[in-house]
Amino acid sequence: MSRIIPVKIAVLASLIFVLFISACKQGDDIITIIDPPVIIDTTKIFSNTYGTALSDLITGARQCNDGGIIVCGYTISGSFGDNDIFIMKLNGNGTVVWSNLYGGSGNDQATNIEKNSDGTFIVSGTTSSLSGTFDPFTIKIDQNGVVEWSRYYRFWNEDYCNAVIQTNDAGYILTGYTNSFNLGGYDIYAIKLDQSGSVMWARCYGGAQNDYGNSIRVSPEGGYIIGGYTFSYGVGGDAYILKLFGDGVLRWSKTYGGAGFDNIKDIQKTSNGFIACGSTSSFGLVDEDAYVFNIDNQDGFVYWTRTFDGNAGGPSQFYKVLTAGDGGYLLAGNMQNSVSNLQDVSLVKLFGDGEFNYAKLYGGVSNDAGTSLSVKSDGGLLLSGNTTSFGAGSNDMYLLSLYNNGTGCFPDNPVTPLAGSPLTEVNEQTSLDFPINYETLTASWSVVSFSVLPNTQCIRNPQ
Repeated sequence: MSRIIPVKIAVLASLIFVLFISACKQGDDIITIIDPPVIIDTTKIFSNTYGTALSDLITGARQCNDGGIIVCGYTISGSFGDNDIFIMKLNGNGTVVWSNLYGGSGNDQATNIEKNSDGTFIVSGTTSSLSGTFDPFTIKIDQNGVVEWSRYYRFWNEDYCNAVIQTNDAGYILTGYTNSFNLGGYDIYAIKLDQSGSVMWARCYGGAQNDYGNSIRVSPEGGYIIGGYTFSYGVGGDAYILKLFGDGVLRWSKTYGGAGFDNIKDIQKTSNGFIACGSTSSFGLVDEDAYVFNIDNQDGFVYWTRTFDGNAGGPSQFYKVLTAGDGGYLLAGNMQNSVSNLQDVSLVKLFGDGEFNYAKLYGGVSNDAGTSLSVKSDGGLLLSGNTTSFGAGSNDMYLLSLYNNGTGCFPDNPVTPLAGSPLTEVNEQTSLDFPINYETLTASWSVVSFSVLPNTQCIRNPQ
């Protein structure tokens, strides 16, 4: 018996190690939910804000290989011009390790951060400091704050970046919107970059009115899919999905929605295709509702659609969706609470068929919103956004480190939102598709240390 017990312990330890390594794989579109979950360090469950006396907005947070957290966004409290970019490193408990501002004389905003396969990070956004007009930019940075390279991409007019991801060849692809080519108003673009951030190809898509790209993902066959919204097609502004071949040539484009305004904030790969989330006023039970629908990969056929709204009514949105390893989905956004009738950060969990599993709200006495969601290596969640309830100024960064079931260091606030299952109208569109020629330039930023005031709402005591 004394020999059997150590063998069992060794086998169990090996199994835990394998599960841990599996959970640490790069990428946030698939979460490995371990059942039972690995033990999460309770000292790393916290609710923090960070900010200055003015407005500081967080746009993304990702875990580092050393267990710390990299956060990006932009602040009006900058040293250089209008808004400035901030990139900040926290340790696993949420304490600031370093914090820097990057900017120039114009308006500079970081809108997205993703973790690269080598453990570094890619930050994207828009700057008007470098050429005098608005240009997309990228910054490749490691977890210690060392910038490996930074680029910006110039055409001739205004170009805004909303999203970046790493591609299968270790390069990158951006999406956003531009009026440089002028198919009609603003048009959606895709810019493919090599590993050093230089442009390989670029194309724009759209119609006679304004069109916006908000999210981009790699598709299973090696192409790409873009989610956003359009005023060129549909009625009153529709959710808009474009499927691209690997060289950026348009494969198909479709609109989704109804008679009101519908939009996509994020799109993610699923086992049966893709899931898109945003908001809708076409199918709202009260007014603007959080909106999520599941489509197949081949031709964009809709499997199911769901809408959700807080019990107090008011606008609700989804900003980020993750596909969970248990076959369900996690969505971050905001909903109006029934106590103060103000907006709270929301986390909604759905089963794989879109049916409601649970929802939780987080926030204080004023308005709060969740705009980014990612998974940590121990299975816990990083839910980030903005708050006017806590902190030092009018808008502060809001970062929640949670267990994998959404429980934090504070008492749970579970809710059962109003829900609907509308029939989404799908229409194939003949979108315009043209190559564009962006110039790759080296971005030279002014850099200074960024002093923020941290404010801890709670942190879980060791158990």
